[in-house]
Amino acid sequence: MRLLRLHLLNFRQFRSGSITFAQGDDKNVTVIHGQNGSGKTTLKNALTWVLYSDVDFNLRPNKLASQGAMAEASSNDTIRVEVSLEFEDGDIEYELTRWVEYQKQSDDDFEGQVIDDGLSLSYTEPDGTRGTRKNPQDAIEQILPKRLNNLFFFDGEYITRLSETQSQGEIREAIQNIMGLKIIERSISHLEDVEARFETKLEQYADTELKSLMERRSKMKNKKQDHEQALDSAKETRDILKSEIEEIKLKLENMDDSSDLERERGELENDLERVEEKISKFNQDIEDTISTKGHLPFAMPAVEETAKDLDQLRDKGAIPSEVSNQFIDRLLKEKECICGRTLNPGSDAHSKVKSYKSDRVTEGFDQAAIRIISHLTQLDSERDEYFNTVTQLFNDRAELRDREQELAEKISEISSRIEEIDAVDPETGETPGELEVARDKKSDELEETKEDIVRHEIQIEELEKELKRVNKDIDEARQEQQEAEIARKRMRAAESVRRQLEGSFDNLQSRIRNWSNSLVAETFDEIATKEYNAEITDKFELRIRDKLENEYLEVEKSRGERQIASLTFIGSLVQIAKERYESDSDSEYFTGGIYPIVMDSPFGALDDEHRRQVSRVIPRMAEQAVVFVTDSQWRGPVANELSEIAGRQYQLSFQPGDESGSYPQTIIQEENTTGGI
Repeated sequence: MRLLRLHLLNFRQFRSGSITFAQGDDKNVTVIHGQNGSGKTTLKNALTWVLYSDVDFNLRPNKLASQGAMAEASSNDTIRVEVSLEFEDGDIEYELTRWVEYQKQSDDDFEGQVIDDGLSLSYTEPDGTRGTRKNPQDAIEQILPKRLNNLFFFDGEYITRLSETQSQGEIREAIQNIMGLKIIERSISHLEDVEARFETKLEQYADTELKSLMERRSKMKNKKQDHEQALDSAKETRDILKSEIEEIKLKLENMDDSSDLERERGELENDLERVEEKISKFNQDIEDTISTKGHLPFAMPAVEETAKDLDQLRDKGAIPSEVSNQFIDRLLKEKECICGRTLNPGSDAHSKVKSYKSDRVTEGFDQAAIRIISHLTQLDSERDEYFNTVTQLFNDRAELRDREQELAEKISEISSRIEEIDAVDPETGETPGELEVARDKKSDELEETKEDIVRHEIQIEELEKELKRVNKDIDEARQEQQEAEIARKRMRAAESVRRQLEGSFDNLQSRIRNWSNSLVAETFDEIATKEYNAEITDKFELRIRDKLENEYLEVEKSRGERQIASLTFIGSLVQIAKERYESDSDSEYFTGGIYPIVMDSPFGALDDEHRRQVSRVIPRMAEQAVVFVTDSQWRGPVANELSEIAGRQYQLSFQPGDESGSYPQTIIQEENTTGGI
């Protein structure tokens, strides 16, 4: 889909106006800028309204008719609100028009009453053939599915949400939408309902034994569901608490009386986190070492007893003490000793070497004995090495635990010092002491919530094992009633299909996460600050990692980089959709497409350097990008970066009206690429 032109008639503050969107590989960006309140968000809403009949206005969302048009009309007059969008999809040109007619009910009626509305979609084939789609909304849904609306028509708030640490839900949902995985998710839900119906049928015809098993199964499933719901709630609480604690930290950093202490605590907490990670690694190393070598101390008494027996055999000459018969035979055959002396038959040297041969044991036993002796010596060496390794690991861990305790005490001391600060901040009306008390309380709640999460996860795991055993018993229970047997087979069939779909769902979701992660990392590395890497973790978090320290950055310390990562993530989904569209292979769920990006105020409160970097991302996000910005955001680094590749630039001029009878409206003025009108 490529946007061509947008036409507006009496839509909110736009009495009339048109925008022609930039095309081409080199100049693929359309910039629309104006003062706050000039109509940037209204234009974005005009696009979503003509496509899906959706608007997102904070005030009077249902009031679409122009105030000026309504004021100039007489009672009972009809005012037509209309938005037309011309676009291309493949080789076909379309014109989509959505309209609504309002009738003015009285002289002081400035909203009107809807009396008619409609939607039309006309098209022109490459050969000039013209026509009209009979079901325009269905046709639009095929070209640009509504589920993708938030991905390709978004504002700065959406970018910020993606950049936050608790963004897993948004990231996962975006990936599911781009691949049409919601279809699988709905199918899984439907199969669960079907499975439940067959389960009810089975209970109806089952004998006493099977009914008892079914009741156990039902109770366990309900318990598991309760724990899953509690787990989801606990995770949501955890994310909220983390966000609130981060907000308090930021406030303390910005308060003059506590900023130094809070920054010092932040550094100590980072040190503590690193120490705890090292302790965790030492614990794992100790566990691995004991599990693989821990048998050696217990085996050594038997080893030593075996060694004594072998020594006795050696003393008796039952086995050679140093060399094998096979080795001696080779020396005699080659007529040369290992010292270099010639071993001619009949010589003293020949006789001496030959005397080392033993005729009391077979060659096989001879070799086996030597191997045993060698292995016993090695075991003794490994035992010593085991004790040395474990001792060193315990000593190193003890040092780290001392450091852990030291850091914890320093952090606690800083917390106490902050609690004692009662100076009121003039901006927030809060004191550092009050904030610290609230932070401590939330930190305690966070630890309790984390414990709840672990508890629910353990319970769910145990219930899954128990359910597996009960399901096996149900499968093995013999039933004489045919209806029960049929119901059981159907229930199992529905369960089998559901599990296969769940596996496909997880697999596809993971594949697209990996795909998107690769694109995000590549683009971020080329454009953003070189000290950081961006990635989408296995938990669907969009995270920024410090290359030097290999640590994830806190949200507030990497706001700019995170917003760049958010944009590169959206761009990766656009690229994935394009590659799916251009691929020769068929997709069961999503065939892809070529989509534009329309963004409102993507720069937020970023500094100039990060605005420059974000500006570099935008042209690469999609084949066509439309950017709405305030005049203040446009000036400086944004204009410097985008002016060269902005194929179209528009200025929105808001005219507030005056006492002479004119009414507020916005005028769309096109600028040339050098900034003039």
